[in-house]
Amino acid sequence: MHALAVYLQDPSSIGLTSELAVLAQAHGALPVYADLGGALLIRRTGEVLSVHSNQEWTAASEWSVVTEAQWLEVAYVACERRYPTLREFLPTVPDVVRHRLLTIGSSDRGATSPFGQGGSR
Repeated sequence: MHALAVYLQDPSSIGLTSELAVLAQAHGALPVYADLGGALLIRRTGEVLSVHSNQEWTAASEWSVVTEAQWLEVAYVACERRYPTLREFLPTVPDVVRHRLLTIGSSDRGATSPFGQGGSR
């Protein structure tokens, strides 16, 4: 994935903690969302991974596959915002949902997290 290679060259470029670079490298997934509770990453296949922040973020960190529609939409819209050139490859998110998620704030502050907490990490 070209976007992953670009991200790994400069992890600070997307406005999320650069700690995510370890997870991105280990799982071959782009980080798209992070807050005090954890992070969401998207693999080339479209699979969305969730990594909770109750652990150190290393290559051995525990993760799970996201299956809840609400959090898949959060991941897809966050990906679209951080990596606009990937929009055409992402599943369609209804415009009303996209608008709601995009107006939460440019740094994800105030968003309800899939990890139970709001705010940016």
